[in-house]
Amino acid sequence: MPRENFIPTPEQVAQFQGTNNDPARLYTIEPAPIRAEVKARSPEENKLFEQATAIMLRERPVPPDRVQFFKWVDEGDFRFKIKGWDAFVYTVTPIPGGWGIRLKVWPQLTTEAQVANGYFEEYTWTDGVLSFVKGYGDPRTPGKMVHW
Repeated sequence: MPRENFIPTPEQVAQFQGTNNDPARLYTIEPAPIRAEVKARSPEENKLFEQATAIMLRERPVPPDRVQFFKWVDEGDFRFKIKGWDAFVYTVTPIPGGWGIRLKVWPQLTTEAQVANGYFEEYTWTDGVLSFVKGYGDPRTPGKMVHW
């Protein structure tokens, strides 16, 4: 089956938005905005980023590595907890048989506070299957950082 058949349509993506009943599945994902370290994209690249975003919205991965990285939020003595996840599709790279997709992820919180730590996740998407490769903290934001 052609890879394009595995890419959700906008109508299918709307079905993936969920009901907010499961915090692990509450997701906001969009292509990384063009600014600073994110270079301008061609129309073809924009299409790839939109397709990768649709795939990630369908799959909504929450790898154990991410949960471990941000466990300090839920285990800390804070007035907030994690209620879901925000992510940017940061890069989409052609690989044999599919794409490499890199996300930048951070938790959504139960208050107006924001976690400033970023977490990168790398995935492969081949033949309609999304596979987690690795995750790592953004070296520009080490430690535990929260903005009020």
